[in-house]
Amino acid sequence: SLQKFRGVTLLVAQLPVAHAVAKQEKKHMLFGEEWGSAGARITLDQERPAQLVIAFYPDAQMSWTGVPAESPTVNLPHHLLQVRLPILVDGQKMYQSSYALTDEDRAMMIHRLGSGIPAKLANFSFEHGGVSTEPQSFTATRRGLRVLEATQILDAGAVDAHEVGHLFQDPDMNWWTPMTNYIPVRSRTMKFEHRITKANITSARKIQTSLAVQHSDYDPLYWLFEDLTPLSAYWIEADLEVSTTSVHLIRPPAPALGVMPEFKINALRIGGLPSEGASFSPEEMKGQCNNAATFWVHMKLNPEKVEAALLPGMSLDSDVGILFLQRCFPFTVPVLGDMPLPLIFEELWVAVPVRSHNFSYMFPLVLLLNDDVGQMGGQDYGGLPKKLANVTLETSPEVPFGTAAGYGTRVSWSVSRHGRSIANFTGRVTDETTKPVPGINDNAGDEGARWALLIGHQWPRSPNFDSPMYLFPRSVETTKAQRAMTDMTIEFGTSLQEPLCDWFQGSPLEGGFVLLERDWMPSITNVQDELRQVPGDEYVAWWKRNFQLLYM
Repeated sequence: SLQKFRGVTLLVAQLPVAHAVAKQEKKHMLFGEEWGSAGARITLDQERPAQLVIAFYPDAQMSWTGVPAESPTVNLPHHLLQVRLPILVDGQKMYQSSYALTDEDRAMMIHRLGSGIPAKLANFSFEHGGVSTEPQSFTATRRGLRVLEATQILDAGAVDAHEVGHLFQDPDMNWWTPMTNYIPVRSRTMKFEHRITKANITSARKIQTSLAVQHSDYDPLYWLFEDLTPLSAYWIEADLEVSTTSVHLIRPPAPALGVMPEFKINALRIGGLPSEGASFSPEEMKGQCNNAATFWVHMKLNPEKVEAALLPGMSLDSDVGILFLQRCFPFTVPVLGDMPLPLIFEELWVAVPVRSHNFSYMFPLVLLLNDDVGQMGGQDYGGLPKKLANVTLETSPEVPFGTAAGYGTRVSWSVSRHGRSIANFTGRVTDETTKPVPGINDNAGDEGARWALLIGHQWPRSPNFDSPMYLFPRSVETTKAQRAMTDMTIEFGTSLQEPLCDWFQGSPLEGGFVLLERDWMPSITNVQDELRQVPGDEYVAWWKRNFQLLYM
C-alpha cells in the first residue's frame, strides 16, 4: 500500500546506539524474532548510528470515512517521534522503529497495526515553522514523564538535498506484536512490515541542538542511546511517499518455548508510568484485574446488525447481549516483568454470546477505555478490540475505589470518543444476590468463562499470511460482593464507528453490580483451534466491514 504525506517537517538527529542494546540483542532478540533463537536473520548493525526522528504530518490521509480504499480519505494531522535502530536483515541494511510516540490516538493505532511502528500517546510541544538564529525547543511528555527534550535548536546553515538523502535511503523492517512473533504458534513464519520511503526534499538545513531524557524503566527511551550528543542533526521539509508491504521470514528454531520478552523491550512498546497515585502491595496486585467494581446490564440484541461484526465461523448463541463498565483497583500489566505496572482506569465492555468451533463463548464487539497502556496491552497480548475514549463513572454516595457499592447507591456512567456520544447509563443498586452472570462471574465450574478473541487486527495486505489467529482464553473470577440494580436507563449515540444503537434495542432487561477479581487463563477445551489462523479471505471481508469500529 502507498501513503502520501505532504508538507512534512522533520528534525532528524543521528545518535550512537547504546552498548546495552548490543548486549541485550545477544541475549534476547530485540528485533521481532524469538528470544535467543538460533540462526537469527535480523541483527543490530553496529557500524551505523540510530536515527531520532521528530516529525509533523499536517496532511496525513491515513484513513477513510467508510470502507478502506473504497471511500473518501480522512486526514489525521499528527506529530510522530521515532527511534530507528540500524539493523541488518540477511546482511541488507535497514532500520527498525523500536520506539515511537504520537499525539493522535487514531494515527497511533494505524501506525501500530498498519505499519508496525509501536507508537504510544504523548503530548508534543514542537515549533515547526522553520529554524532560525533564535533558539527553539521541543518537548515530548507522556503520562507525566518528560520523555525527551530538545533545546537550543539553532540554524547551522543550508545543506544540499542530496546531502541528507541518505537519511531516507534504507528501508524499515518493523514487526507486529509479541503474540504473533515471539510465542511459538502453528505458523512457521514471522510477520514484518517492509517500508520504503521516497522523499522529495524541498528544504534542508543543518542544526545544532541539545537533547535530554528523563530516566524511567517504565518508558526507557534513555536506554537506546550511548550518548545524547548528536553526531549530526538536520531540519528538513519534504513530501514523503511510503510504500508498505508484508514480509514473512521463516521462523528460526527456538531453544525454549513460550519465553517472554525482557522487561525493557516490552516497556519500549507498551510501557508508561503507573496511574497517578497508584501504589499497591504485591498482595493487592496478585491478579490481573483486582477489586474490580463492575456495573453490568443485559439488553436485547438486533441479530441482523450484530452478525456483521462477528468473526468468520461465529453465530449468535442468544439474542441477549451485555454491557459492563468496570474499574479495576488496580489493573496490572504482568508482561512488564519484575516491575508490575498498576493502572486505574475505567473500561466499557460490549459483548455478545456466540457459538464457534462447537463451543459457546462470549465475544467482545468493542472495548472503550481511558488508559493507553491498558489499550495497547489488551490489543497486543489479548487481541481485544480496544479504543481510547472519555469514560466517566459516578456514584452517589461515593463508593471508594476497591470497595463494594451499597444498597441505594445511584450509578451513572458515560462514554464518548472524538466528540461522539456512545453510551449514557443510570441505575440504582439494590439487594444482594448470588446468581452468576455470564461474562461477568460465571466461571462454569473449574473451566472458567470461555471467551473468543483474535490475536492481531493488522492490516491484511497479504491475506493468506496477514490474517490473525483465534484465541479462546478462560476468564476466572472471584466474586467479593454482588447486588442487583433497578431504575435503569441507557441511551446510545448513532455513530458509524460505535453502532451500539444498531446492536441493541429496547430498555435494559436486568442489571447489577459485582466486585470481583479476574485473571485470564489458557483454554483447556478447544486446544486444537487455539492460535489457528482465521481464513484469509473471510478475515479481509470482516476487516473491511469493521474498519471504522476497529480504528476510528
